[in-house]
Amino acid sequence: MRPHHATIRSMLALSAFAAVLAALLLAPFSAAAAGIGPGYQQPGKPLNHLGGYFTPEGHVAYCIEAGLPSAVDHATDDSGVVDSVNGLAPPEMLRLNTLLARHGDTSDANTAAAVAMTVWSIADNSAYQAEGGDAFVLVRAPAGQRMVIQALADQFRAESAAIMAPAPTAVLSISIDEGDDYGGILTLDASPEVTGTVELINAIFADTGAHSRARVSAGARLAVVAVPPSGSTGYRISASSSDLVAPASPTATVHVYSTPGAQTLVASGGSAATVLTASGSDLRDRHVPSLATSAQQSAEVGATVIDTAALVDVPSSGVQLRWSGYLQPRSPSAPQCSASTLVFESSESVTVTADGVYLSELFPVTDRSVGTVFWIATVTKNGTVEAEGRCGDSAETTVITPAAAPLHLPVVSG
Repeated sequence: MRPHHATIRSMLALSAFAAVLAALLLAPFSAAAAGIGPGYQQPGKPLNHLGGYFTPEGHVAYCIEAGLPSAVDHATDDSGVVDSVNGLAPPEMLRLNTLLARHGDTSDANTAAAVAMTVWSIADNSAYQAEGGDAFVLVRAPAGQRMVIQALADQFRAESAAIMAPAPTAVLSISIDEGDDYGGILTLDASPEVTGTVELINAIFADTGAHSRARVSAGARLAVVAVPPSGSTGYRISASSSDLVAPASPTATVHVYSTPGAQTLVASGGSAATVLTASGSDLRDRHVPSLATSAQQSAEVGATVIDTAALVDVPSSGVQLRWSGYLQPRSPSAPQCSASTLVFESSESVTVTADGVYLSELFPVTDRSVGTVFWIATVTKNGTVEAEGRCGDSAETTVITPAAAPLHLPVVSG
């Protein structure tokens, strides 16, 4: 039996459709074309455009090659963000991107025209001037707008010429207060608007009592207070930060849109923040007060006893000195200096303002202190112990004995 003619026609149609569909699926996608954007077109010459072009993504881009054919109605490829185009060095790339970031993405025809003129003078000035420069392209704009466009272009060029590219910086430093190894100032010298978190080692911030502080800004001067590490005689305060952030600013990049055989278009390459690290420390060691003491070796009940302390590396303020004496039990297994053995205590602290030798008050000796007394001198600064003697130090030992019995001489009668 022969197939029905309608069936044959249907099969042929399906085969043709499948072939066309396969061809469409296998064929590469063509890049979209750029379109005329804000600006002006020369009357009678619509492709002689002074201004920006709309990229396939809707951004406003600008021609960087004077005299080349227009990219309009041609396939335009997105070549991505690059750090060099037309052989421009980083300073010119920064000027170009800053111009595009500030003024390029506009809907105003005059602004777009002035940006286009400035882009040519930065990216391809020799060809631009050879073609006739500003006078040559301004005829594309209405006569009544040309002075406005020229003034804007002059402004944009002046802005671009003033753009410098110093890398943002941040330096942390610490000073030591004169006459006080416990005080100091932390300083953050940094580019404007840099801010971040600073961590301290061997110190706290004076106003918060914390070792860490967030949102420290450029130019900050913050008082710090040393916290000596345990057992140290010499130490330094250090500060560090790994998250100091300079605000986002235009980078030395542009976004390129390429059109083979026609103008290359560029839009802003965007902005980026810069994260900085910084550290600093004291330029010399800070010193914990050094304490050497010596007590009166012996005393009798009814007399007095005194202790002495020699201090070195003493801060100039906030330092106090006190003495305590502890009566030892008979045959102790170890020196005992606690509240239960306390028999002598300074009635008031001695204020220390400089290195030197300081004397305790004269402690009255009573019957309750007979025996061996161990003395401890304690140095504090603003209530914090900075140096302290050792319980059982031989130089800080006083042997107290009962008062000697009065000598009775025999009475000789005549």
